[in-house]
Amino acid sequence: MSAICALGFTLHAADSTPDRATFFDVPSFTELSPTIEVVSEKTEDGVKVTEMYFAGAPFGGQPTKIYGFYCRPEKDGKYPGVLEIHGAGLGKLGPEAGIDYAKGEKVDDDDRVLGWFEYRTRVPRTGWYELLVPGGNSIEYFVNDAYVVDIEGDKVGSFWLEQETIHSIRLQKLNESGMPPVVGFMLKAVSPDHMAGQLRVTVADKRTILRKGESLRLLVETASPRAPFQLGVTVMTGRTTILQRTVTTPNYPGVNHTEIDLPCDKEGAFTVTFSLNGKPLEKRDIRPVEFKVSDTGDLRFSQDK
Repeated sequence: MSAICALGFTLHAADSTPDRATFFDVPSFTELSPTIEVVSEKTEDGVKVTEMYFAGAPFGGQPTKIYGFYCRPEKDGKYPGVLEIHGAGLGKLGPEAGIDYAKGEKVDDDDRVLGWFEYRTRVPRTGWYELLVPGGNSIEYFVNDAYVVDIEGDKVGSFWLEQETIHSIRLQKLNESGMPPVVGFMLKAVSPDHMAGQLRVTVADKRTILRKGESLRLLVETASPRAPFQLGVTVMTGRTTILQRTVTTPNYPGVNHTEIDLPCDKEGAFTVTFSLNGKPLEKRDIRPVEFKVSDTGDLRFSQDK
């Protein structure tokens, strides 16, 4: 279940047209007095819905009111929140999506939510954690500065998290298909015996479309204390193996980063798969990396006379 707050804006026209600096010189919403005018309130099917106005920032020397509604489960508890912004006049904003989210039900296509949910959290001790999101395999994720997309099953990935740090987790969906009905997520400490959950492989510069002659740059993140890994890297096109390499990760105190450069000498579409200490890694733990190489060296341009 979740709570949702949707917002719209009511403006009173000013008598004169201000300059650009004055036009945008309004206080932050967080600095305003939280004055709320309740329009209506009802409880139905286990969901409380409050329709309200609250004071906005002065605009053009005139007061403003912000319209919105707040839907939340009738039963007290801690729930994730959804902020739904009005459609800039392109569509009528109603409480339907908020009611569905608060009931934990699938949102209809016409009520889908585009945007993100962001959480701040701490962990009880420093170490590797798996982020698990059931039903969240079509969402983009940001865990601190790490970006993840196209997850395998319910596992977003493994992340090294420090005990004294506040960590951010963002679930994001910005295209028109909207956010799927995610009802929760879990940060699970990785077992010391699960070696595949104690490393992370990413594309260092996020580039997976390359020119012939460049290199695909992979970044391997590990952390001590533990024995070094023997990470096997295989580059394939179709069923043909192009390159195989084995890298021994370091074991210095703290977090270790190892860069792997894979030369792109041929044009085509390629896949990088991984093994750990001689055993193939499951996609759920370390997903294969797909990249493409284009030969731009022989391009010729002509100009009609």
